[in-house]
Amino acid sequence: MAYDSVEDQTEEIELNKCHKADCLKLRREHEESVRQSEASLSTLKKKHADMLNEMTDQIENLSGVKSKIDKERAQLRVEVDDLSSQLEGVTKLKNLAESNSKSLEDIVSDSKLHIEEHIRTINKLKAEKYKLANENTDLAHRLEEAENKVIHSTSQCEELKRLVEKESKVLFRNGLITALM
Repeated sequence: MAYDSVEDQTEEIELNKCHKADCLKLRREHEESVRQSEASLSTLKKKHADMLNEMTDQIENLSGVKSKIDKERAQLRVEVDDLSSQLEGVTKLKNLAESNSKSLEDIVSDSKLHIEEHIRTINKLKAEKYKLANENTDLAHRLEEAENKVIHSTSQCEELKRLVEKESKVLFRNGLITALM
């Protein structure tokens, strides 16, 4: 290109200088922007790494907690199974105890009826015993009176015998005397 004038050349040189200055300025701004981006990227990478480490720690903690919860859950299942088994045993024992209780209540009820029957029998026997005791006392009095009458009759009989003997003797004597006479 041929320059028409020096002025044009100067103007182009000035333009080139402005252009170079603008380019340098843009380059510096670009480099500053790249540095800031790299610094931001570095900060973001560090934050990312920190967050990743924190998340990893949280995951490990949560895994530990999950493992602990799983162990506790398994232990609780075993305890629930044991309790279910115990409850089943207790229920069977309760049913057996209720059955035994019902049987014992029936036995007690039957025993009460037998006792009441025996009490009635005892009361009848006591009444009969009292009646027989009264009759025995009455008969004892009668026997005593009869014995007294027998004793009295016996003594009267003996006295009559004596009198009869006396009379017989007297009559015998009188008969002998009369026969002898």
